[in-house]
Amino acid sequence: MTTQHTENNYFDLITTGIGYLNRARVVTPNQGKAYMAVSVTALHGSVDATNYTHFDVRVVGEGAKEFITAYEDEINDRDSKVLVRFNVGDPQPTSYIVEKGEHKGQQRHLIKGRLLKITWAKINDEVLDLGESDNNAESESVVDSSTAKEAPFQAPVETQTSEQVETEADDGLQTWENQLGDVVKLDKKDPEFHTKRHALKNLGYRWNSGDMAWHKAAA
Repeated sequence: MTTQHTENNYFDLITTGIGYLNRARVVTPNQGKAYMAVSVTALHGSVDATNYTHFDVRVVGEGAKEFITAYEDEINDRDSKVLVRFNVGDPQPTSYIVEKGEHKGQQRHLIKGRLLKITWAKINDEVLDLGESDNNAESESVVDSSTAKEAPFQAPVETQTSEQVETEADDGLQTWENQLGDVVKLDKKDPEFHTKRHALKNLGYRWNSGDMAWHKAAA
């Protein structure tokens, strides 16, 4: 008898860019573990007419965590400009309605994701040597640190309601994890399909192609 082992392959979606960091904080969901998060105002387009895309990301890379922790005061200081080259994994667009302030009732859009790496940084006029290597060769042709550092600074977008949405989503995922059995099947039409798949892998579940389901590994 020959036993066949099926190797599971995954496509990684990683965004590389340059942007300003702001709103470094620790998010504590009602259920589950607290985690570090930060907002990124990414730059793109001409230096003379810069466009901005807003990310709100969970910090997962160890080097990124160390950087955010070390420079949290500068990141959260509106008078400081913390510009970085970043890698964000699993970007997912989302939207929310502002519930407070002068922009109450307006719809805002941003991108969620996981901050994997910070490979270059400049705080105000000081360029930092992080000792990180960006293995994505394409990034050098996409963004140029020496040019992007001259781009104008934009104040952070108001995203307090987005954090409420994020916390609610984390609470929902934690509830789902608490209800898992030994065998789990996922629906690819589920908007949280990829998030749940990653969660199952982290929880020790293994894919079984025989019944197209995830099985909890034996203790």
